[in-house]
Amino acid sequence: MAISSRPGAWSAFCQRRASNFFLSLPPIFPLQFFFFPILPLPSVSPMRSSLTTHHPLTTNHHPLTTKKPPKNQMKKPITSLFLLLAFFGALRAQSQQGNANAVLEQLKQIAVVEQKVMMPMRDGVRLATDIYRPKTDQKVPIIFSKTPYNFNSWGDGEMRAGTYSAALDAVKRGYAYVVQNERGKFFSEGEWDILGPPATDGYDAFTWMAAQPWCNGKIGTLGCSSTAEWQMAVAALDHPAHAAMVAQGFGAGVGRVGPFMEQGNWYRGGAQQMLFTTWLYGTQTDKIRPQFPPNATQADLIRASRFYDLAPELPTVDWSKGLQHLPVQDIIKNQNGSVGVYEKMIRRKPNDPDWYKGGLYHDDMPFGVPSFWFVSWYDVSSAPNLYLYNQVRQNAKDPEVAKNQYLIIAPTLHCAYKRATENTIVGAQHGRRAVRLRPAYLRLVRLLAQRGSERIPGRHAEGDLFHDGLQYLAADRFLAASRR
Repeated sequence: MAISSRPGAWSAFCQRRASNFFLSLPPIFPLQFFFFPILPLPSVSPMRSSLTTHHPLTTNHHPLTTKKPPKNQMKKPITSLFLLLAFFGALRAQSQQGNANAVLEQLKQIAVVEQKVMMPMRDGVRLATDIYRPKTDQKVPIIFSKTPYNFNSWGDGEMRAGTYSAALDAVKRGYAYVVQNERGKFFSEGEWDILGPPATDGYDAFTWMAAQPWCNGKIGTLGCSSTAEWQMAVAALDHPAHAAMVAQGFGAGVGRVGPFMEQGNWYRGGAQQMLFTTWLYGTQTDKIRPQFPPNATQADLIRASRFYDLAPELPTVDWSKGLQHLPVQDIIKNQNGSVGVYEKMIRRKPNDPDWYKGGLYHDDMPFGVPSFWFVSWYDVSSAPNLYLYNQVRQNAKDPEVAKNQYLIIAPTLHCAYKRATENTIVGAQHGRRAVRLRPAYLRLVRLLAQRGSERIPGRHAEGDLFHDGLQYLAADRFLAASRR
């Protein structure tokens, strides 16, 4: 991060960093606890090399002259500040650790916790899976989340609450919560490819889970972005246990649908979208990634997960310069990044046969699962997503599947459905406009809940959203209106 050479810039920069620590502290810390004197920082002038230092514990003052103050006095304020920042960081980490422990204790009271279960696929590859199921003699349905992202409960020596919180929320509602890494990611075996192909991995996971004595044979898939985008291709396989699908921000799983041939948003107008270059820099796994030996026991993996999460730590890249490198096939190589799927994907053309061998969903594939779709107006893939939704509703062979497709179009950024509030501002959007928008959004949610399996009638105006004087139609009316 560049720091301006204007007077006081270094001081202002450090004080902002200190303020960020205050703002990021969890609410369990009373604010007045931290109101003690903070040593002011030296102010740097761009015109002179000297410093002005005021120390609250002494009466010494060094005016802005060419004479520098003694080195030991220069160091005291800066040293004190960084000790203070370190103290705040330790407190915040301790709080997060305590929160994770509290969530885990709540979870253990109501759930059976099974971590690092290595679920076998048909080719012998095993996928790392965590299972949290209610303590009951009754068979229960499953919420299943498969992801390329790190859900390990430990990172950098600290316990993380994220997975435990999601599991606790599901178990309280009577579901088992199962989360799994795609092949080739973290503790899962095999080689990784985007969207976790083969699609049979999802099918095999359904078969394994449905066969468990505590499962009632009903599995719903849930996720956003890459945790959602594999779901459509697996829904095309129509596994009997796949009872429902909730796909959010799922554009990179849409291959060829109608007039759109973006192949998972990889192309826009025939040109590769650079955002996936930067994403793969941080997401793809290297061809020589470290892996645990196949004879490692479940207990070994659980123990090792406290200090090894197999997550790479990549250097930060200035992509405003990095993306200018030519040829584009060497952009990641030019950053000394990992060697993975990017090198083969960047060479494909939009109609390359390889696009039809992976985890993408195409419009010539069947679809057999009732679904609740979430799309954002401010996302990279609103149009293909809406087209796919209508494609499924109009072409699903099972009438019950066709009429049990629901979609919410939200005024949010990518995967921000649960984080957005009436005060959310996207771009130049004013908060007051968002306040008017939210009641229509909530009416649509209530309508979906009240109608159950009935499809929303196209004439129902409450399904429409209004923003900036424009009318955004519910999905039942969106395409018809756009074709006029």
